Amino acid sequence: MNPDWQQFLAQQGAIFNADSVPHFGDAAAELNVTAQGTVLCDLSQFGTLRASGEDAQSFLQNMLSSDINEVSASHAQLSSLNSPKGRMLVTMLIWRSGDDYLLQLPRALCEPMRKKLSMYVLRAKVKISDASNEIVSLGLSARTRRKFWGNSSANCRNCRSVLPIPGRRVC
Repeated sequence: MNPDWQQFLAQQGAIFNADSVPHFGDAAAELNVTAQGTVLCDLSQFGTLRASGEDAQSFLQNMLSSDINEVSASHAQLSSLNSPKGRMLVTMLIWRSGDDYLLQLPRALCEPMRKKLSMYVLRAKVKISDASNEIVSLGLSARTRRKFWGNSSANCRNCRSVLPIPGRRVC
């Protein structure tokens, strides 16, 4: 977990469980709020791998189950890495940031999957690195879109998406 983010969460009263935050002291009250209001939550249980280099797109296209050509900064998709027998090893959310591809998966699987993907790089100009401590993952939940974004889509016309949602643009 990013040390600055961890310090911020601690100042807000976060209760830590290894590298994740299950609650902020009153789990029952927090659960009630989620049913009625807008909630922004910490997703530190997920880590992020970064695939960079000029061959990153073709490498990931050959390794993962989804069409990497469709992934952009505003269009994320779910994908998986499968064994040669077709058994799913891990599922992940993948999106682009600049020329890099970011793969969000359970934090405990980041290092094994980084090693697994790195085994197949061979001559491809790709670097797989763990970016978990550079990126803070947040989850957003609201009963309705209007509660968070307002009545008009013009409210968010000029903002930049930092919360990739599979199959949808945030703005």
